[in-house]
Amino acid sequence: MSISCLLGRTIDKCLDYIFKRYMNFKRLSFVCLLLTFLASAGWAKKYASLKVPDYKNLDVLVEKIRENKTGLTEEKVENAVKLRLLGNGIKAKKNSVTHYLYVNVNVLSNGTAFSVRVEFKRYSFAYPKEISAQTGLVFRPLQGSYTSLGRSEGSASFIIESINEVLDSFLLDYLESNIE
Repeated sequence: MSISCLLGRTIDKCLDYIFKRYMNFKRLSFVCLLLTFLASAGWAKKYASLKVPDYKNLDVLVEKIRENKTGLTEEKVENAVKLRLLGNGIKAKKNSVTHYLYVNVNVLSNGTAFSVRVEFKRYSFAYPKEISAQTGLVFRPLQGSYTSLGRSEGSASFIIESINEVLDSFLLDYLESNIE
């Protein structure tokens, strides 16, 4: 047997081994991805307090954002929130009389760290007088915790990604609570 034949067989065996490892890795990656999606659907919780008659329309209030080195503005946050809502079949509207989505983003002025908080809030005057007398004008009904803290390294896009992740957690609970 010639050296070139032995070399060819050795290369074939190596390539076969590498291909089998690659396919095993690919299958494992697919299984992990599938389990992640199945598990994330299981994390959604139904909250009676998130249930509203017209869940396809949601008023959005973005808190004022101080000037910072990342260049993140209220307008950028509002656009990101509206896009995420529209992507889930929810229209961002103004002047709701019963409820709204409150988005608060704080960024250090030097742009190194940030916090994101998303809350579903209700106006108490849309409910019986007994409730509004006890809660004040606006109250935060029982719901999950939709917050994030992080280091932004001066990047507005990283903060927007974090906002989207927090919104996804909220939307999963909100839609699960409203879709029968």
